[in-house]
Amino acid sequence: MHSPSAPEHSPLSRTLEWTSSQSSTTSSVSTVTNSPTAAAVARHLHPPATDGPQHRRGRSQGQMLDYVTKDSSPRKSSLLAPRKETRARSSHSAVRARLLLPSSEERPGKFGRDFIEVDELGQGEFGRVMKVRYKESSQGIFAVKKCKRFEGVKHRLRLREEVDVLKHLSDTASNLGFGTCHPNVLGYVDSWEEDETLYIQTELCALGNFAHFLWEYGRAYPKLDEPRVWKIFVELSSGLRFIHDAGVIHLDLKPANIFLTEEGRFKIGDFGLASIWPRPKNPDDVASTGFEREGDKLYLAPEVLQGKYSKAADIFSLGMTMLESATNIIVPDQGDAWHRLRRDHFEQIDFSENSPELAKLLKSMMRSDATHRIEATEIFHHPVISEVRLAMEKTRQELGPVFKASALGGESEDWLENILERARAWDVDESMDLGI
Repeated sequence: MHSPSAPEHSPLSRTLEWTSSQSSTTSSVSTVTNSPTAAAVARHLHPPATDGPQHRRGRSQGQMLDYVTKDSSPRKSSLLAPRKETRARSSHSAVRARLLLPSSEERPGKFGRDFIEVDELGQGEFGRVMKVRYKESSQGIFAVKKCKRFEGVKHRLRLREEVDVLKHLSDTASNLGFGTCHPNVLGYVDSWEEDETLYIQTELCALGNFAHFLWEYGRAYPKLDEPRVWKIFVELSSGLRFIHDAGVIHLDLKPANIFLTEEGRFKIGDFGLASIWPRPKNPDDVASTGFEREGDKLYLAPEVLQGKYSKAADIFSLGMTMLESATNIIVPDQGDAWHRLRRDHFEQIDFSENSPELAKLLKSMMRSDATHRIEATEIFHHPVISEVRLAMEKTRQELGPVFKASALGGESEDWLENILERARAWDVDESMDLGI
């Protein structure tokens, strides 16, 4: 829903500027243009040492801007241009006639009547995303995605799949007692059609996306410390387990499609490539034939290139996202390095500053054989993640839903050591129960 790009004076930028001015340990680091997350992070943590290289995300502003503004999910047009002009005109007229048939989703003039556009969050091949507020209400700020105009019946149905997935996830969350959305999935608000265009309204996450956070955080600190990596795992594994249990695959998991609320909560969003899974088989439904989805190549599971889809593809993409977060790598987009990460070769990755538990989990998520990858439920119940979740819940009970209690809140130096010690006791207890 949200574009990875962000305004020059974003809330995230303002925090990093505050961090640089307040922390003597970051005096040798260049100040960024402004930010609410890295400074919010700095207020609640002992900043990591800044000796050595900065996080690689922050090395090249030009490179990152190119990364965050590109549209990583191109959609091919479903209409092939006929050879003859007369045929083109008649075909186009027939398509428009079908699209103009009455629809329960058709609400002419709704956007202009109900909303004021506050800012543009991004645009690309999919259309554009806007930051909006209601004209006659103080209900807050939202994101509205305005898709490209329908190019035909099949194209319309393809775009509406995102709405179907969002509604399904919202209904599932409600049935499970979460309210209108799962805490770690972007909330769906409304959708409608006007002037042969689909509009999708969702909640707006104030701190932008994870890709932007990694970039700005990396300009101030060498890397994301391991306690935060585990806490982010807690939230994203919860969100992905919910999505998979609801019978949905995302197929475009990456930092740019993970969003941060003002309280520092992580939410999985942008379901433009998502699908109900297993895929419904209806030969009369033009949207159900010729299934083909391909997300961002940097985070793409190898089997997707052969047209093989499953929930395991999301596990690989999440693994790559967390590998990038934990080890300070630049994710390769091609060449030998790209292939090695998809052939169980991790020699190029420096895990020396990570715990064995973290390295093992990441590798289990990125196995080349999709059938051997760990599942979302197994990640959710991982001993370390379970212990971290208990610690986070305890902090939330004591402090409430504040930044300190979030995945980005800082922890004491011995916090991780205590967590790992308790988690390792799980293996000992299991071995004793099995008589090993």
